[in-house]
Amino acid sequence: MAHTMIDVLDATADRLPDSPYCEYEGRVTTFGAFRLQSRRVAGALVAGGLQPGERVAWLGKNCDRLLELIFGAAMARGTCVVLNWRLALTEWQDILLDSGARVLVVDADFIEAAGTLAERLPQITRIVAVDAGVPADARWVDYAAWRDGAAALPPQPVRADDDFLQLYTSGTTGRPKGVPQTHAMHLSQRAQWEARLGPLPPDDRVLVFMPCFHAAGITYPLFALAYGTQVVLHRSADPARIMAALASGRIRTTVMVPTLMAMLVQKVQPGQFPALQRIHYGASAVDPQLLARVMDVFGCDLAQIYAATETTAALSILTPDDHRAGRQRPQLWTSAGKPGGDAQLRIVVPDGQDAAPGEAGEILVRSGSILRGYWRNPQASADALHDGWYRTGDVGRIDADGYVHVMDRLKDMIISGGENVYSSEVENALADHPDLAECAVIGLPDAHWGEVVTLCAVPRPGVTLDLTAIQDHLRARLAGFKVPRRLELLSALPRNPMGKLQKQLLRASLR
Repeated sequence: MAHTMIDVLDATADRLPDSPYCEYEGRVTTFGAFRLQSRRVAGALVAGGLQPGERVAWLGKNCDRLLELIFGAAMARGTCVVLNWRLALTEWQDILLDSGARVLVVDADFIEAAGTLAERLPQITRIVAVDAGVPADARWVDYAAWRDGAAALPPQPVRADDDFLQLYTSGTTGRPKGVPQTHAMHLSQRAQWEARLGPLPPDDRVLVFMPCFHAAGITYPLFALAYGTQVVLHRSADPARIMAALASGRIRTTVMVPTLMAMLVQKVQPGQFPALQRIHYGASAVDPQLLARVMDVFGCDLAQIYAATETTAALSILTPDDHRAGRQRPQLWTSAGKPGGDAQLRIVVPDGQDAAPGEAGEILVRSGSILRGYWRNPQASADALHDGWYRTGDVGRIDADGYVHVMDRLKDMIISGGENVYSSEVENALADHPDLAECAVIGLPDAHWGEVVTLCAVPRPGVTLDLTAIQDHLRARLAGFKVPRRLELLSALPRNPMGKLQKQLLRASLR
């Protein structure tokens, strides 16, 4: 039985040493070669002085060398920190300071940034360049020379509660927070996933283009490793390249965010991707009309993953069977499914008591995959964890059949005239409005109402939006206090790299 992610790798490499694991930019690595290369990375790290519990950092886009670094660090009882490559230089600097990483591994796109970071941070003692030239500086070394010049580290005692990986939250409520994820958390996460979706077929081929600084990106190469499944890894999300890969007839599974689904479905004809068997999606709500069109056009299984970095990915899953049943039971398409394995969900009201059946409140989760605490941040840990339950910060309810419905972020709930308004409910009521390209609903300070329900709208080309007409459209669907009293016209809505709407930026710009 596997107790660590190293055990998982060893089991698959022993069983399928010559089978392809990862295909990246034409470079194919077998399971056996991947294990050996990871052990050499571990040897290079230990030779450079890495101590148990220390962090090493990756600054780059998706790459097969990142996967080697994650496992190599873990074999040496260190932990890989994956930086969000879309952040600014000062944000990378903050994360490196927070993590304490002394080794920074960078790909070709970030050589200049790495040089600047090294100038600012004396803690950086080694910079390893992947697939790039190396500056004339004693701290720099070529990745292949660094890795292959080291002896493979023999197997070391690794514990289930060692930190396997460290990701940082997207920082929508302030500075990003480090989330250490143990080996045990990842094993628990996979068990929850299997309970709802079953294992990936060994003969599958999984396309991964979601960024590996995010749980949705890194989770699938780790799952594939457990099942002996091949991964096709793209550096980033290029829609044209994604479509070509899906049309090649080689890809059976992929994962994407709803904004990309909405983009692709406009360009795809039914039957264009005959080999595609399943799409997993998450990160934001999905318009049921979009969901129906995706199901019709792609003609494959869909699964929705409601997830958080702090839970090592999924909290709950809406399965392919749930999606099919949703044609007769539309309420399923607005749910986030059910938890699997040992995961439990609760809904609590502001006084901390459990909500009544169907009542809205904050979603709490308890499982073997929730974080033990944020990295070097005891106050944030105390705020997020309560008696073994992780506070998601999401407002939701659980229906009579046990499906969780995510209604809003707790901080996005609007209190107008003493009434609670869930912005997602108003947004869903506007989903079929013919004049809106996209929209978001927020609360803004108001002397009379406390907060005024505000519609931030991107009109379709050539359309002039009128607040009165929008209000008339909504009054037949919503209570009067939920109807927006203010309209703000925008050219685009702010989103983070995962496609999540950043309402705090809207509120800050419009106050």
